[in-house]
Order: sequence, then C-alpha cells, then structure tokens
Amino acid sequence: MTDARNTAFVTGGSGLVGTHVLYDLTRSGRTVKALKREGSNLKIVQRVFNFYDPENGASLFDKIEWIDGDLMDVLALEEGLSGVNEVYHCAALVSFHKSDDEELMRVNVDGTSNIVNAALSNGVQKFCHVSSTAAIGRKAKKKEINEQTPWKKSKHNSMYAISKFLAEREVWRGAEEGLDIAIVNPAIIIGPGDWSRSSGTIFQKVWTGFKFYTYGVNGFIDARDVSKAMISLLDRNIFRERYLVVSENLNFKQYFDLVAWSLGKPAASIKANRIITSIAWRAMMIKSKLTGKKPSFTRHNARSTHSRRFYSNEKLRKQLGIDLIPVKSAVQNAGNFFKEFATH
Repeated sequence: MTDARNTAFVTGGSGLVGTHVLYDLTRSGRTVKALKREGSNLKIVQRVFNFYDPENGASLFDKIEWIDGDLMDVLALEEGLSGVNEVYHCAALVSFHKSDDEELMRVNVDGTSNIVNAALSNGVQKFCHVSSTAAIGRKAKKKEINEQTPWKKSKHNSMYAISKFLAEREVWRGAEEGLDIAIVNPAIIIGPGDWSRSSGTIFQKVWTGFKFYTYGVNGFIDARDVSKAMISLLDRNIFRERYLVVSENLNFKQYFDLVAWSLGKPAASIKANRIITSIAWRAMMIKSKLTGKKPSFTRHNARSTHSRRFYSNEKLRKQLGIDLIPVKSAVQNAGNFFKEFATH
C-alpha cells in the first residue's frame, strides 16, 4: 500500500534524468512509482544505482513500484497516479530524424497532455516537467539566453524543439486548471546511463575512436544537478516558474577533449568545418536510404555543431542556491561509469 502523503510518480524512469530522479527519491525515503514500457530492460537503471551506492543500490532499486504502460496509455496513467502527490515527468522522445516528426508530436505533446490530465483528475499536488533548452528562444552572437528569451518561429527550429515548446504549453495549461507546476530546461545532460541513447552517444563514439570536432558552443549540466533542481523545486513549493539548468557553456572541442580524457582515449584531432559536416550529413542520408537505418548524423546535427549558444544559470543559482557540478567532474563521473560499462 502506497503512502499518498509521500508518493512520487516518475515517467521516463529508464532514461538518463529519470534514473537519477529515481535514485534520489528512493534515497530520500519516498514511496516511488515509475512508468515503464512492458518488457523494458531495467539493467542499466540497476547498474547506475549500484555505481552510486554499491552497498545499498540494489535495495534502493527494489523499492520502486514499476507500472507497465506508456504516455499514450491513459488507463495506465490514471491507475498509476492513484495515491500520488507529486509527478516528475521525465519521459520524452529525442530525435532529429524527419521520419520521427509525427512520433515527436505524439509522445512529447500528446503524451504530456495525457499525464497532465491524469494528474489533474487524480488530485496530484505537484508536477515537475523536464523540458529542454531547445524550447527556449535564441539570441544572436554571444548574448546569453535566459528564461525570458522569447520563442520565435523559425525554419531552423527542429521538430524536437517545437514538440518541447508545445509540451510546455500543455504544462502551463495544467497550471491554469489548478496543477502546481515547475519546469526545468536542462542543457546537454551528462551522466551514467545508456550510451546508445541521447548525450551518452558521444562517450560511445569517443570510445570507438571519434576524431572530429567543431567550435560550436552549448551548455552542459550533470544529471545529478537536474535531479537535485527538480526535487528541490517541489520540496520548496516553488511553482509556476521555469529554470534553465546549466553548469557551464563550452565549445565542443573542449567537451570532446574532456570526454576523451575521462575514457583514456586520444583527443579528437580533425576540425570539421561546415563543408565537412555538410558532406557528412548528406552521406549519412544516402546510407540511410540504402540500409533502411536512421542516419547517425543529420542536417540538424550538422547545423547544431556550429551553433554558438550561451545559456545563463543566474536564476537557478540565485533562487535555488545549488552548487552546480563543474563539467569536468560531470564528465569524469560519467566516464568512470562508461569505462566500467564497456569492459564488462
């Protein structure tokens, strides 16, 4: 029997952010439910728990009540949220493939609408949504982007960015209907997890001998800090606010060098200019058509590697007072996990 006064529900529990939220929630003594697809492999979640706490990781993992279903399974959401007082919505599809455009809207927008509706109908008190810096507006040149930077329609907005922007609107709609909400907009998230997914793929590429770099700039954040910010917001009853969650802004050459250092691999040595990345995404597109597999490098990826985006963490630091983990430490932590993952 779950305790309705202290029960949390996590979507996307097998993902990078969701895994860290689950770990922190179980350590805090909360009763925790987590949504997963039927047949999901939870071994990496278990490995992350054991990585952080070799003695107690297994027992913490066993405290999670897993609910089979997904964001489109309204019945599973309704039943899963029974007796829950706070939701951490971490589930999302991340893709920059044209073939996934419809699925991005279905999962990220319709799925968020479904979990918001289920939270409202079950009387959930608190709701934290994981958005993305992709849902924040852009500024020219080196001006810092903050929470107030307005979203603008642009042909350069990816469908992923559009889906996350529209997902936020569903969360704000929930707020208007009485749900106490908070939103976090993380930059590129670093942490132990599945290196075949999301930001973990760069560790996999470097491990196998990735040689290229660019001087595009982006923000980076440790997954532990994303989880800490989310839980802190709900614990302190800070609602109707959004926060950029960024530790540092680095160029990709700096970041790739740190990843190589953490894995004990040679640093990338070939600068990829716009001509090289343009050729690369076109070659990947041709290969995709021949093999039927999704390309590992897209037009959007090529454009992003050269974009220079600087994000402000002033609001997060001043209002939450979180000591953010330096990117070097975040990369070292993830690298230690992935080295162990790759050799076992």
